[in-house]
Amino acid sequence: MFLTFFLDKCIPCFLALGSIPIGFINRKNKFKKIENHKYALLSTIVMNSFLIYINKFFGLLGIFNFFLGNYLCLIGITGGIAVGKSTFCNFLKKKDVVVINADEITNQIYKKGSTCYKKILKHFGEEILNNDKSINRTLLRKIVFNNEENVKYINKITHTYIIIQIIKECLKYKFLYFKYNVAIEAPLLIETKLYLLTSPVILLKSSVKNQITRILSRDKNCTYDTAMSIIKNQLPTDEKIKYADIIINNDGDLLDLQMKCDVVYNKYLKSFFF
Repeated sequence: MFLTFFLDKCIPCFLALGSIPIGFINRKNKFKKIENHKYALLSTIVMNSFLIYINKFFGLLGIFNFFLGNYLCLIGITGGIAVGKSTFCNFLKKKDVVVINADEITNQIYKKGSTCYKKILKHFGEEILNNDKSINRTLLRKIVFNNEENVKYINKITHTYIIIQIIKECLKYKFLYFKYNVAIEAPLLIETKLYLLTSPVILLKSSVKNQITRILSRDKNCTYDTAMSIIKNQLPTDEKIKYADIIINNDGDLLDLQMKCDVVYNKYLKSFFF
């Protein structure tokens, strides 16, 4: 009796649930040069045809789970400081793409009274505070990016919180608002392994000269040396390219970036599932 139940119910159920990772892999591989997603799609068709033959319910469940796995995959947008990530994302928002901004979540971490605030204060002392007891981010950045150990400490206490909040936000938009195109904008998308949840990974890059010019123009308190320290402490662009599916060079003007955004959206993001 148990064997009959196992063969009739358990195995088809496991096979149907297996369609979720296959659907996810299909989306992940869709943007690779080797079109492995076709094999994922073929395996799903074969497996679920078999399931429909032996049990129609589990067969249909398997098909649904394949699309669910595909649906759960996020869009990743990354790049170094001052390469135009936020501007690119603003163009995407106009096309009804939801963008979860990691920097905005990071700002919540530094709010007075938060757990991370207390840990940062304990480690760096009260000299990093403004008159209103809020953290002086410019001063903290100068201290942190001139010392590799400080960079590791800040990353250690902030990354876990940021990742949890990003995942919560993404699930909210996926399952409460039913948004297919949900993107994560994160400078540390690759370093934090969040890229594993995303496809395509869109990398924006720019010349160091343009990066420094943009940093200094938007932050008058930042010095050239501090700007260079920030850039040097980030993962080199050549390393990030290894993980990227789409690479956008942003050394032109706003119109040029908007045109590149339009191409990416129409070619890769506009189509549903496939």
